[in-house]
Amino acid sequence: MVFDKALETVVELGWRVNLAKPDPGIIQAYTPTSMASWQEDLNISVLDTGTGVVRVQMNSRARQLVAWGKNEENIERFFQGLDARLKDVKPPEVASPPEEGEVAPPVSLTP
Repeated sequence: MVFDKALETVVELGWRVNLAKPDPGIIQAYTPTSMASWQEDLNISVLDTGTGVVRVQMNSRARQLVAWGKNEENIERFFQGLDARLKDVKPPEVASPPEEGEVAPPVSLTP
């Protein structure tokens, strides 16, 4: 779900997607050429740590000699957009492990 929201954010920002692989959680994109830049290469990693935490990392690298703050701006815009998309998403409920001596309740695998 976080991967999908990250990809939606990239598309909404008008960035061009080169690669989007939910497993292993990689998005590669670039910004279009503008008067302010000759494009930046964007790499986003979405990693489910298995502990109920999803780690999102991003880097932006300018294709020109001087970035003029565009890399920082790209990162800030991405995380603002992702935060807005995730704002109303409720985390899945995680069952607490049974106390010592207790038996865990059965888990239903059918919807």
